[in-house]
Amino acid sequence: MSGIFPIKIYDAEGKLKKTYDQKEAVEIYEKNNKHIWTLTETEKRYWKGLGAWDKDSSSYTANIKAREARPFKYEIECNFCGKKSMKQSETSKYCDNNCRARYHQVPRHKIICQTCQQETMMRKKSALYCSRSCQAKRYRIGEPYPKKDVILLAK
Repeated sequence: MSGIFPIKIYDAEGKLKKTYDQKEAVEIYEKNNKHIWTLTETEKRYWKGLGAWDKDSSSYTANIKAREARPFKYEIECNFCGKKSMKQSETSKYCDNNCRARYHQVPRHKIICQTCQQETMMRKKSALYCSRSCQAKRYRIGEPYPKKDVILLAK
């Protein structure tokens, strides 16, 4: 049934006062802990509005059908690989999620490391150090954290 076992309650002298079988113990547990797993009215309205929790509802299936019915009528060129593909939106920039993820992982900003003064390419233009070890060296020698006036060489 569940992981809740029968309950035996004893008085101060060690005499058995009351016994609850497994079914009664589960009922007591559920009654006392219902607030933990029950959604509030606000949460219920939120999830109902999304249509995500009731896949049999007409709004959920209507949204899926409407999305599938949209034609792939825009030809775009992927910003990462350059491949041409058909998309539902003219503002799409990538041919698929893999290209989108790889595009955002490529270092594109030249920075000068605040510790070793080495010029390096980083993903974020606000990066101050070329590596974790340079950041740790700066911290260990107790130098103050550099100001944000970082010189950007190129984008």
